[in-house]
Amino acid sequence: MFSLFVSSCIDIFVCKGAFFKLKEKIKKIFNLFDKVDFNISEEDKKKQLAELHKTIKKVKEDVLVRWQPNTAIAAMMELTNFFVKQEKIDLNVFIDFLRLLSPFAPFTAEYLYSESLKKFSDKV
Repeated sequence: MFSLFVSSCIDIFVCKGAFFKLKEKIKKIFNLFDKVDFNISEEDKKKQLAELHKTIKKVKEDVLVRWQPNTAIAAMMELTNFFVKQEKIDLNVFIDFLRLLSPFAPFTAEYLYSESLKKFSDKV
């Protein structure tokens, strides 16, 4: 009986730790929204598109071929870290990123997509 109690407490602690890590990752994605802009340089846009397409390919292989969603999520977080280092993020690249994110975090992606449409309604 004691081992069941200890095991469940450890599981709760691990799950709680995972929840806070997930919360930090979602918060990082929300913070990207402030960097979204419609007018960025062509060079930066090409770099962002290249990283996005690399991530799309990785996620597609991980989910559809190998069925490893954890590595797909890791690839999206690598893309998020790339975006954090950028001064601005192209609107179209960000919207495509949200489409890639939507199966894993549907409510976050939908909210940020609707906010993007509100913010850039005249550009989209």
